[in-house]
Amino acid sequence: MKLQRVLLLTALLGASNLALADGGGDITFARMEQARIQVMQARTTLPAQVAEARQYTYGMDLDIAEVVAVTAMSNDCGVVPMQMRYKDSAGNEQTVQYRAERLACRATR
Repeated sequence: MKLQRVLLLTALLGASNLALADGGGDITFARMEQARIQVMQARTTLPAQVAEARQYTYGMDLDIAEVVAVTAMSNDCGVVPMQMRYKDSAGNEQTVQYRAERLACRATR
């Protein structure tokens, strides 16, 4: 009976160690985020005429027909400045800056 309790305690402690480990999902998500950023940057071409970035304010009317690129302006964690390039319904490319929380900013392994 005592041996069973010791084995049960060992199994429970081993399982709790696994629960605290850095999960493979976190690493996979961070790698996917890095790949997405790289693809967006590679796909982004600088057009001849891009409007100067406007600062987004709450309630601003945005006419977005197609998002061209979303780029974080910082590699920090937390709330960071972001920039979104988009085409409006007339086909003109516009740029807006705003702040967003960056969640997947840990270094990939």
